[in-house]
Amino acid sequence: MTIADRASEYWLAIDTATATGSVALVAGDSRLIVERAADVHGTHASGLMVTVEAVLAEAGLTLSQLTGIAVSIGPGSFTGLRVGLSTAMGLGRAANLPLVPVDTLQAMAWAMPQPQGHLLAVALHARRGELYGAVYELGSEGGDLQLHTRVEVAAFTPDDFLATLHGLSCPVVVAGTGTPALAPDGPLRRAPSLTDVPRAAWVGALAAQAGVGAAVATGQLVPHYICESQAQRALAQKARADGNR
Repeated sequence: MTIADRASEYWLAIDTATATGSVALVAGDSRLIVERAADVHGTHASGLMVTVEAVLAEAGLTLSQLTGIAVSIGPGSFTGLRVGLSTAMGLGRAANLPLVPVDTLQAMAWAMPQPQGHLLAVALHARRGELYGAVYELGSEGGDLQLHTRVEVAAFTPDDFLATLHGLSCPVVVAGTGTPALAPDGPLRRAPSLTDVPRAAWVGALAAQAGVGAAVATGQLVPHYICESQAQRALAQKARADGNR
């Protein structure tokens, strides 16, 4: 299917990987139609649903007219991701729509400017002084921009991620909330701060490009946490303590 053929498709996109959540309506050719910030504080999905309804109303569309739903799966906030994914699954079931998971860091890299010969690195704040990092290379195939992974998404200390970037022997553009911890120098180049926080518009653009063939079953739509949550760590500590008694 060509880009022109996809222009009449519509994707609802949800990003709740960080406290700055958003909802967007994106055309099948990756054009942004509407985007709004979303209230994803706490564990309540009500604020997110209000934003979804406002985006659809502004676009003049209903759920039944959508091609599918794209949702950011992380890494990111444990609570935020749960709210985003549960909302996407509920909407998908209600309207029998395909669900396309989108890696948060890939979506951010897609939006970054890429000077000739540079790689794209994304670093988001994580817990315990770590960051979520990955490195990509942007290319063009069949008229579409394609991201190729050079360093898989993982949790790093700032020093370890910086050493990884220097070890690539290639100039790198860096973006994300974790960038200040890297103290970019040498082969590292700071991307505009507008690309530091995930956006639903980018999530929708990647899903539109991938198409419904990238959809997964509801049971396969799972968050990419990478690190253990505080609750998981507490349970593990309790199990170790019980085992030592």
